[in-house]
Amino acid sequence: MAVQAGARIVARSASPITVAIALLLAACSQQASPSPAVPGSPSPAGTGSTPSDAGQTEVPAPPSIDPALAAGLSVTCGDDRAFPAESVLDHGGSENELDPASLALRQILTGPDGAGLNLPSAGWHRVIRTSTYALFVAPALLPADSPWVMVSLMNSARTWTYDSAGACQMTVALAKGIGPAGWWLDPAAGKPPADATSVAAIVLERSCASGASPDGRVLPPVIRSGASAISVLVAIRHRPGDQDCPGNPTLAIRLDLGEAIGSRALLDGGEFPPREASVVPN
Repeated sequence: MAVQAGARIVARSASPITVAIALLLAACSQQASPSPAVPGSPSPAGTGSTPSDAGQTEVPAPPSIDPALAAGLSVTCGDDRAFPAESVLDHGGSENELDPASLALRQILTGPDGAGLNLPSAGWHRVIRTSTYALFVAPALLPADSPWVMVSLMNSARTWTYDSAGACQMTVALAKGIGPAGWWLDPAAGKPPADATSVAAIVLERSCASGASPDGRVLPPVIRSGASAISVLVAIRHRPGDQDCPGNPTLAIRLDLGEAIGSRALLDGGEFPPREASVVPN
């Protein structure tokens, strides 16, 4: 389920950092706007398209996403390159464009660089475009592994070449020094009743933390509520300095929703699309 249009955003027990998160979520659609078209492109995005190559039939259905969940959000594929979540709401088609980067993408999808990567032949969105870098994402053929896949290209000497490809674990982009955590309902607590205004949850830090507990670094949740669902973003302040990545421990917490759940679904708003909080992430 998804939050309906007109959903409201609330930061519970707002601290200065939490207010910064909420402001970032509200402003990132302006901060992460795609760069202007690459100079020399034969046509701007959305024009001058040509049909896909014959025989390309592996086209997964895009995830069902309520636009209210994407409005104002910026997301990443796990690095520091953010892009508007709204840029992946349509059915894509960047692989059909005639600009140099899109032509290079099509060659990758049909050539040896894309062989064995389980990349769909269509449905691609160009979400980042600069004069030297382009990022394309598409719904995954194997969504159980990741809902999205990505292909990145680099432009050198006016030639677009393959940079990387693989799964895109799309998460909400936040301010420097904090990152989204995965969370799910504590199975030991059972299903929360309709009149519950808080829930028992398990949280897992996604960033490297040298195996340390996130206790004391979990920020108040940012909540986007609507008529059909409540989306809860849990963020964790990063540990200072360099960190190893041996795996992080989980932490049991209590999430204050500030209102009764009713019949609405609870969603982990740190992922995109938001995940049902009753489902333990992979």
